[in-house]
Amino acid sequence: MKLFWKIFYSTMIVSVSCFSIGSYILIDSAFQDSIKREATSVFEENDILRYSLQKELREASVSDFYFADEKNKESISNEELLITVASSLTIYESGGELTFRISNQDGHVVYDNFNEDLSNDAVTQVSNQSKGYQVKNVNGKYFLHAMTPLQLHEDLFYIENFREISDIFASKNDQWTMYMYITLLMIGIGAIVMLVTAWLLTKPIYKLSKATKQITKGNFEERTSVSSYVEVEELSRNFNFMAEHIEEMISQLKEANQRQETFIGSISHELKTPLTTMIGYADMLRSKKLDSEQTFMAANYIFQEGKRIEELTMKLLDLLVLKKRDIETKPIKATAFFSPLQQYMEPIFEKENMDFHVEAEEAMIPIEPDLMRTVCTNLLDNARKAIDHDHGEITLHGFIHQNDYHIRICDNGKGIQTDEMAKITDAFYMVDKSRARVQGSVGLGLAICSEIIHLHKAELTFDSEFGKGTCVTVMIKGVKR
Repeated sequence: MKLFWKIFYSTMIVSVSCFSIGSYILIDSAFQDSIKREATSVFEENDILRYSLQKELREASVSDFYFADEKNKESISNEELLITVASSLTIYESGGELTFRISNQDGHVVYDNFNEDLSNDAVTQVSNQSKGYQVKNVNGKYFLHAMTPLQLHEDLFYIENFREISDIFASKNDQWTMYMYITLLMIGIGAIVMLVTAWLLTKPIYKLSKATKQITKGNFEERTSVSSYVEVEELSRNFNFMAEHIEEMISQLKEANQRQETFIGSISHELKTPLTTMIGYADMLRSKKLDSEQTFMAANYIFQEGKRIEELTMKLLDLLVLKKRDIETKPIKATAFFSPLQQYMEPIFEKENMDFHVEAEEAMIPIEPDLMRTVCTNLLDNARKAIDHDHGEITLHGFIHQNDYHIRICDNGKGIQTDEMAKITDAFYMVDKSRARVQGSVGLGLAICSEIIHLHKAELTFDSEFGKGTCVTVMIKGVKR
């Protein structure tokens, strides 16, 4: 069952049930209160009857019921006395003459001026010290039948009086009829209100459901705009956040897949090109008779291309290993790190008539020294390759900036164009491919540097101006002076 109908039916059932229970309690309470009021009134009338009978009985002299002849003196019975007094008793109330009945303790009626045939089977259940009443239905009329005991000498009698309460039952029936009409009206109006309410409550959820279906179809740009109660608005915001996150992840996966395809294509190209040439030269050595110079040239080319493939293979292994390892850094003095690096790179720069300047601010740098040396060596070698004139100048500068240690390598080479900056850390990407191949580059240096920087939780930034040079900065966190 849909949420819309669950809300509709559950609300209607609860509403009608609560209304029915409340109406029943209200109607029954009013009915019981009316019965109690009538019972109080009928007992008051009964008390008046009993008081009047007792008074008349006291006033009736015993002599009035004896013969004058003392010899034949004979008293009448208590029952006859009570009948005589009751017959002479007339009491009026607001509704007319008060009718009553007198029964003995066996339940037999000794006097009755009540016109209805009403049984007195409940008389025997009332003790001589209590009183009671019951409601009886006689020919469609309802009566309240009250009973109180009357002790006359050694005999026990019961005074019974009656009050018609048919109007109370009629009022109760009218109330139930009105309740039924009101219930039907409430169900009708409530159904309309709840249909509208349930629709308003579930409309935002249907929107979210529709957006979800769009996302499952691949439309990751789908978003929801719900202005409703707070919970649904929050759900909508979370849904949009989730959709943005999924879209971002899908985009990243697509980019990763594209990089992987590019990576595989680049490997294929980097291997296929030298292998094709090597196979050609090898076939020429095998099938033709060459002089010593031609033989040396062919063998030398095969050797050089083989070395380049070897370097490519080793760098690929380094790159794969770096992606699957964690490192442990340790504090290293800046001078202890820069000094061997300067000694290693200085002869290379001197050989190509390049000026190399090193300046390092002393600090304890948290690094893995061998890997960070690989980064600096690659960056310095890239700086060397970027210089294509006779006045090359390269600087290596280490300094503290805002609790980070910066290693900055700058050159006055040809620089990098703006549209090339985002790609330079991709595997096999080379700004100047023809020049890079002549210099023996395979395009993996910066990719390896990027992975090492990532393992150090450091940052790598590039600042370059085309035609003037490039500065590369490695920012290492957690430095100590």
